[in-house]
Amino acid sequence: PATPANNWICTDVTVFFKELSKLLSIPFYKIKSDSHRATKQFKTFGLIYTKDHYALFEELGVSPDVPTDWLLQVFYKLHLSAKIKSSPDIYFMPIVLPQGSTEIPQHCCVIENLCFTYNFKDSPLSQDLLDIPRGIFCKLAVQLVNSGRYEACPEESDKSTIKILWNGLELYLIERPGRIEAEVLCSEYFFSDEEGLDNKLKKLHEHCKIIKTDLTSGIENACRTILGKDFLNAINLQIGFLCDCSQGSPHLAVLIKQDTSLLKCTRSKGRFRPVTCRRKMWLHLPKGTD
Repeated sequence: PATPANNWICTDVTVFFKELSKLLSIPFYKIKSDSHRATKQFKTFGLIYTKDHYALFEELGVSPDVPTDWLLQVFYKLHLSAKIKSSPDIYFMPIVLPQGSTEIPQHCCVIENLCFTYNFKDSPLSQDLLDIPRGIFCKLAVQLVNSGRYEACPEESDKSTIKILWNGLELYLIERPGRIEAEVLCSEYFFSDEEGLDNKLKKLHEHCKIIKTDLTSGIENACRTILGKDFLNAINLQIGFLCDCSQGSPHLAVLIKQDTSLLKCTRSKGRFRPVTCRRKMWLHLPKGTD
């Protein structure tokens, strides 16, 4: 193989978890010198530069007996890290990102955020939004970036908001209590001046459908990997929008299969919400563009 680390195996998982914990504790690590550039990049943006990873691991106290090349590959194989598409020698670990206040631009925000959550089947709490384990959010982001379709923007991301680019679209993955949200913004490069309105809407709709499919399969795969297939079989993955009714705590309005013009409130039986123009791009084309 091109890299000898491909043949290395770990015979004691406690050693691996011990060294991994040193990296995951980076938010509490105090940088002692301005010269520790690799450590600063990792602490601030979750980035590991291949050429600097020896210095980073030494600074964090990773055992010299553990092959660092092997560790990098294990992080990648376990979907703890992603390779930056434009710079494959850089690894991105969103799980170590610091708390922050990423500002999402409000211009061209014509699409309502799509929300993902789950509830347990046959549970009296089935209408309540349940906390989604953080590992699912981070694994989802890593899977999207490693798919080769999306480009991560670590410098414009934080612990609960991760910015991803694709084909002139800005996709923000947002972790909120009980749900994951996807916010899509169109950059100035997404549409061409020659495109008519109908073609622009169709193009945006097709891209939103792909993003929705990728997010759905990504969340399901993350749940299966982290929590097991039995957990996945015991839940209903709900996809919809924050309901604008006043029935208690935040909850979703989800699509009714029999009627694509209405959403069903998950809090109150028999209560329906309209599919507004800002929601249609995720579901179907606005009338007149078919």
